[in-house]
Amino acid sequence: MYTDQRSESSDAVVPTQFEDSDNAASPADASLKARELLRQGIIIAKGGDKKHGRELLLKSVRLDPRSEMAWLWLASVAETPEDSISCLQRVLDINPAHEQALEWSKQARRNLAQSLLARGVAAAKDGDQEAARTLLSQAVEIEPTREVAWLWLASVTEELEEKLTLLQRALDLNPSNEQTQTSLQRVQASLARARSQRATEATRNEDQTPREHAAQTSTTELQAPSWETPTTEVDQPAAEVAQPALADSRVSASPFNTLPQTTARTILVVDDSPTVRKLIAIKLEKEGHRVVPAVDGKDALAKLNDVMPDLIFTDITMPRMDGYQFCKLVRSDETTKHVPVIMLSGKDGFFDKVRGRMAGSTAYITKPFEPETLLKVVNDYCRSANN
Repeated sequence: MYTDQRSESSDAVVPTQFEDSDNAASPADASLKARELLRQGIIIAKGGDKKHGRELLLKSVRLDPRSEMAWLWLASVAETPEDSISCLQRVLDINPAHEQALEWSKQARRNLAQSLLARGVAAAKDGDQEAARTLLSQAVEIEPTREVAWLWLASVTEELEEKLTLLQRALDLNPSNEQTQTSLQRVQASLARARSQRATEATRNEDQTPREHAAQTSTTELQAPSWETPTTEVDQPAAEVAQPALADSRVSASPFNTLPQTTARTILVVDDSPTVRKLIAIKLEKEGHRVVPAVDGKDALAKLNDVMPDLIFTDITMPRMDGYQFCKLVRSDETTKHVPVIMLSGKDGFFDKVRGRMAGSTAYITKPFEPETLLKVVNDYCRSANN
């Protein structure tokens, strides 16, 4: 079905919101059309049709990407917390002093960081150190002032020097934490012993024959550092971000309060990061879905010769073949052009999303993302594809 040859032609279906020839309009006409689309989008969103409202608002910001109100409304009807944060950041890029966007963005990031922290702690308690490190690293990147996140990250870090740095970050936030002080002292002592032992061994090796050195090395073990698991409780993440007041109107801020029951699906996950593939697989397989992993676009095309997925998650930046090229080839083949393709990216640029749409993608998720986001996407788009 697929070969390694890349085709530049594609019969990808361009979504409705990008079909009209907005680029041909004059600046004045574009401005008027953007305002009208914004007005219609707000009315429809207020009426409860968030999907149609989003489409109109996306058209509006495409014509006028510096409309604070349009981005703010897009944030209020976003499908995921990550998309909401992305839209709020666009407001702040335009107006860094926008109080409403600042407050809502702060709250949205806090909730996302809390969710990542809770999932990281759960992974650590389950013994999945790699997943825990990934989730906790994302948590401290989003909210670096959360002391307990630094402590848990230190607890799942193996390198003594790195562990020492992480504990120091936690102590900087709360210098009176006696547990952190004790843990820091223990790691410092372990590090000093390790360095002393290495120095002693180096001196001893100079006086030993190769055979004596080999025998000594085989029986010498480096003492593991003493560490206490953080005792600070991690609260469950807030269910949703409070809806900010939007001028004379407001839109419900919870894009997914509850998730319907899912039907088992076959999901192709394309990402060059083993950690991302593993995290997605853990969540989806737990819900009964079958996950088929692929390391890049070419590997994914080979997998499509053997399996027909119900949905595809694909990273954008990958070696050999990126997500845009892969998506075009999926859309150009009669047997797979109907399969929903969800792009995953660490970028949250609006025009990156437009490029993905033009390549034929169905939706776009910004990393890091909530597990509920994955389940909602699988449920929504697999169900839409079957209807």
